[in-house]
Amino acid sequence: MAARLGVVLYWLGNIMAVLAILAGGTVTAIMIRTGNTNDINAAPYVGAGIAITGLIPYLLGRACRYVLAGRF
Repeated sequence: MAARLGVVLYWLGNIMAVLAILAGGTVTAIMIRTGNTNDINAAPYVGAGIAITGLIPYLLGRACRYVLAGRF
């Protein structure tokens, strides 16, 4: 039972990571399309910051799968 929970948590972490990456790309595109010079200059940093936060749920999901299911 714990192995299945580990796999489910791993997949949830992957889904959340993909959603964070998509959100980062969307925010970057919206900031670039505004035409404001400050937004255009800051867009890559904001988008990258949001996308990097997707790394956290991914790593937590991998850790849960490793601990609960015993898989890498």
